[in-house]
Amino acid sequence: MELYSNKLQREIPHQLGLLKNLQVLSLGNNTLTGSIPSSISNLLNLKILNVAYNNLTGEIPPEIGGFPPVQGLSSLSILELGSNNLTGRIPSWLGNLSSLTILDLQKNSFVGHIPESLGNLKLLTGFSVSFSRLTEQSTSWAALRGTIGYAAPEYGQGNNASTQGDVYSFGILLLEMFTRRRPTENEFAEGSNLHKYVEMALPDRAIDVIDQHLLSVTEDDEGRTRDNQNIREKRIACIISILQIGVSCSKDLPADRMQIRDALKELLVTRDKFIRRS
Repeated sequence: MELYSNKLQREIPHQLGLLKNLQVLSLGNNTLTGSIPSSISNLLNLKILNVAYNNLTGEIPPEIGGFPPVQGLSSLSILELGSNNLTGRIPSWLGNLSSLTILDLQKNSFVGHIPESLGNLKLLTGFSVSFSRLTEQSTSWAALRGTIGYAAPEYGQGNNASTQGDVYSFGILLLEMFTRRRPTENEFAEGSNLHKYVEMALPDRAIDVIDQHLLSVTEDDEGRTRDNQNIREKRIACIISILQIGVSCSKDLPADRMQIRDALKELLVTRDKFIRRS
């Protein structure tokens, strides 16, 4: 269910918990109020929950993490709760959500410290608690600021986590998704990295770094167009735009990086252009 940026108001209806087969619930960038309904814990197939950029209050419902007889959202891979007015402590049960890859808690009013249990999230590649009201730091904080290859360069100098650091990680993830190259590969030795690898190829040699699986023509494509080369060129143009956004987000200096809202706008523009051309 994609309802991102639709000027939605009032509270999130608890009836959403009846949609048992729902895998994506995206309600971000609206003006929703009230608390996160505990009924969301009934969505056992949910993989993405995005309620960021709203005016939600209260604590994160413990049912999401699960406790007997409640199972919890064990399939959840992306949890975005940033830019709300959520309060209380960051719950330790978040460490039970072993499938999480992205955890966004930034710009809320959480207090206390980052629970040690978050260190159990072995698949986590993006984590942010920037601009919260945390007063203590756990020993797991250094490990959670970022994974090697994905963490912003300034973190290696001891700087605190920041929104611009998250932008850097987001840019690296974009580059990885569309090149099928991990930033930790041996090829990226000292003096080289995934950012430079892509930047040097754009735009004329983009075809050399794009994941070729993204350019293959499927049976559906053959049924929709007689000109396979035409659709291939459209895909290349689309991916080049996305890679340019990834490069802009993963600049070495925080001040040189694209703002995350601008990156989102550019991605939406790219999507719309590709849809119109298809």
